[in-house]
Amino acid sequence: SIFFFFLMIRRPPRSTLFPYTTLFRSLEKFFISIYHHNLYILKKSIICYYSQFNSDIMSIQGKFRSHLVASGLNQKTISSYMRVVDRFLTTIDKPIANLTYDEDIVPFISQFKNHNTGNLYKTVLKILLKFNGRKDINEFIKCKSIPHKVQFIPTQIEIIKLIESIPVKKIRDKALIIFLYSTGIRTDEAIHVRREDINMKEKYIHVKYGKGGGERIIKFIPDITFKTLNKMWSRRRKHSEYAFARKDGSMLTAKCVKYTVWKWWIKLNINKKLSPHVLRKCFVTSAYDQGWDIPIISK
Repeated sequence: SIFFFFLMIRRPPRSTLFPYTTLFRSLEKFFISIYHHNLYILKKSIICYYSQFNSDIMSIQGKFRSHLVASGLNQKTISSYMRVVDRFLTTIDKPIANLTYDEDIVPFISQFKNHNTGNLYKTVLKILLKFNGRKDINEFIKCKSIPHKVQFIPTQIEIIKLIESIPVKKIRDKALIIFLYSTGIRTDEAIHVRREDINMKEKYIHVKYGKGGGERIIKFIPDITFKTLNKMWSRRRKHSEYAFARKDGSMLTAKCVKYTVWKWWIKLNINKKLSPHVLRKCFVTSAYDQGWDIPIISK
């Protein structure tokens, strides 16, 4: 093509260009065909490599997820761990058996500046490497100690003020916050509680979906909790098997519970943080102040 360009500059007679043009066109077609053939082979080899690599990743992910489920971890914990594993496996470009601490683990961990995030990734990597028989690398992975900060939780008077600020029309929100505070129940446990799990006569709650799949009985619940639940159920328009449900009768989500606590707490303009987990801490504090024994509170 370059030679043909220079021939055109000199402007020779048209008859002399004919053999050159046919020669260079045939050569150009030949090299283009070789280029496309090599490109096809290269693409095919890359696709085969990554398909095999992805199949290996998927097999590792499936086996590790089954291991986490068999360990009895919560579904949210498993999802959080699997996000870490997915990001790690897509970052590395070699099998786990060929990993090294300096070349693979350190560059991956060093990109997380937050200590909490870094400790989470280190913990998951240690579990993953131990599961795949790489205990030799676990000796070098160490979590950083995070300084403890004092958390000022709301007082009992502030919680009562919160409950009284909720209007009667919002009976579900009022009953939910009273239920969380008077029982110390977790969010995931509260949304899974059914009406049949609440014994109104003997005044206890049977938690069937506890942490790690465990069950327990919650006793010593004040009467106002059961009275508020009865009011909420009597005003419910659509029947639902769950103790706390949406308007269509479906189960609440953890985000909905968190938002319910936040939207009423922020209206009080109190310079403290409150969430369903903090309500659990408030229950423990108030129970301890009333003279409850620690083993009873923990159960």
